[in-house]
Amino acid sequence: MNGWQVKPEATVPYRSGEVPGDLDTLWHAEADAVSLYTDTGEFLLVLPGPGSSRGGWLCVRDTVCERLPSRIATITNQPEFIAMSLDGRQICATSREEDEYWIITHRFPDDFETVDRKQSVVYPEVGRLIESGTTWDNLLSYLKSTGEFNGHKIELMGILREGGGIPIPASRELLSLLDQQCTPMVPAEELEAKWRQLLSDRRPG
Repeated sequence: MNGWQVKPEATVPYRSGEVPGDLDTLWHAEADAVSLYTDTGEFLLVLPGPGSSRGGWLCVRDTVCERLPSRIATITNQPEFIAMSLDGRQICATSREEDEYWIITHRFPDDFETVDRKQSVVYPEVGRLIESGTTWDNLLSYLKSTGEFNGHKIELMGILREGGGIPIPASRELLSLLDQQCTPMVPAEELEAKWRQLLSDRRPG
């Protein structure tokens, strides 16, 4: 879900304690539209949660082919995930953004470069900066300097998770202080204090 200007194909209002039926219906409609599944129901999947992305993409076969967000939520407690076609060209994902769920699709062009600079350069450096206790301003300045960051909050969530091991639920409170283009909506001191608290909370003990 990183690396392009993210806009949802569909949105569904968030309701605490349940997965809206519309989310299931709309996600499967979008997945069908982009031909996500193979004829035998196979696709690639990354689930949310600490460390889940480090294992890479899981090749799964969906024999039910309905209510996938709800079924994932019964395991992870949230219907957030990234699904990709086996050829690596189509993505259909769900993400909770404040008071609604987003359904996001993307098609990579046929000549898409398979060497991912985010994976090989940006994520390791983000991890190093976080381990060094960098300031929020320094981290954001680095990301902007790479040319790999489009300045969107949902993208930033992914970078913090992939590069720094910070799960989306943990980063959500910090990023609620930014607008969708990652512009602070509070004084810099308050944002930095929240960042310091996030770094403190992720350290063992």
